[in-house]
Amino acid sequence: MKRMILCSAIILGVILWVLPACAGQPDNYWTKFGVGSWVLSEMQGGMQQKQTLIQKSPSEFTLRIEMIMNGKVINTTDTKIPLKSGTATSGKEVKVKEYPDSYLVKAKKLACRVYETGTPQGVSKSWVCDKVPGGSVKQVIGNNETLKVIDFEAK
Repeated sequence: MKRMILCSAIILGVILWVLPACAGQPDNYWTKFGVGSWVLSEMQGGMQQKQTLIQKSPSEFTLRIEMIMNGKVINTTDTKIPLKSGTATSGKEVKVKEYPDSYLVKAKKLACRVYETGTPQGVSKSWVCDKVPGGSVKQVIGNNETLKVIDFEAK
């Protein structure tokens, strides 16, 4: 039961992370890739997440999100994401520091942009690369690495 609750919480967190990153952007980090493109990430606690672009249309795209533990798929969710929708803002201006960096995936050095901002949990850093489906290659909050790409295929 604890495992199911943990998995549900992680999936919800991933969906809430994916939707704001994609919605409202006419050309985001998924739409420029072909169906079948995927990215495999490792999350805190050794769990893995695989996102695969399974469908595209002029108004939306669909991601299949698989949660993997100990090499076994434990949950699969298909999520439709609209290409154009309103984006909510808090009304507060968020200070973001941006700078270039690189990240190594399977012995391939990727040129990235790092976006850094303050959060209640500490400094949040996101490494983003337009050659990786979904764009996000690494996430760090405070001293905790919450997500890192370990493999991908761009079609």
